[in-house]
Amino acid sequence: ARPGSADAVLACDNALPHLLTEDEIRDALAECLRCLRPSGGCVVSLRDYGSAPAPGTEEVKDYGDRVWEGRACRLHQIWRWRGSIYDVAFELVAKGDAREVILRTPPTSYFAVRWPLGTTPSYSLARIAAVDPSRGR
Repeated sequence: ARPGSADAVLACDNALPHLLTEDEIRDALAECLRCLRPSGGCVVSLRDYGSAPAPGTEEVKDYGDRVWEGRACRLHQIWRWRGSIYDVAFELVAKGDAREVILRTPPTSYFAVRWPLGTTPSYSLARIAAVDPSRGR
């Protein structure tokens, strides 16, 4: 987009953590701000991460029952942690004793953005983007 051409820029549903470093997030936010008109706004939504578990930790989030080609299954989202980076994939697992994995998606990686103690996500994003949060841009 041309500089100063947008009334609003949206980066929602945890889009920024697909960028894997604070430098990449800083560049993306700077680009968002570059595109805004002087009275424009930037809306960002992020998950508020706690402390990352130890590298190698695997978290399984249950997404409930499903049926795949007539078979009763359970859908899981799998988080595999590598420090502040985690890989996410879905697995469709057959119900029953065998618990065969029927389908597995390729993983995608996220950066677990953490807010420094005593700050808010908007203040921390402003710090990352080197923007004065009191000015609103």
